[in-house]
Amino acid sequence: MAIGKLEFILFIGEEAVPVTEAEIIILNTDTSQIVNNKVLKVDKNGKSKRINLYTYDKYLSEEPDAEVKPYKTYDAIVVSNNFQNNIKGIPIFAGVTAIQKV
Repeated sequence: MAIGKLEFILFIGEEAVPVTEAEIIILNTDTSQIVNNKVLKVDKNGKSKRINLYTYDKYLSEEPDAEVKPYKTYDAIVVSNNFQNNIKGIPIFAGVTAIQKV
C-alpha cells in the first residue's frame, strides 16, 4: 500500500466566501468505516488539514493488464450550519494530494 493525501476547501457561492465552521468525516468506500477515527475541521480560509490516506501503489497505473484500479476511493460527509454534503468516490492516488472543493 502507498499513501496519498486529501484536503478539502469549502466555499459558499462561486468561491466567494469561505465556510469557516464545518466538520468533515472521511469514510472508506469499501467498508463504510470512518478513517482514522477523526473529524476534520476547516480553518478561517475554508481549508482542512491534509490527511494521509492509504491507496494502491503507483506501479499499478503502469500495468496495462492490472485488475486493480491505480487508486483507492473514499467518501466524505461535510456538515456545516448551512448545509450537509455527501461526496462519493473521491479518488486518492499514491504520492498525490487531492483537493476536494465543496
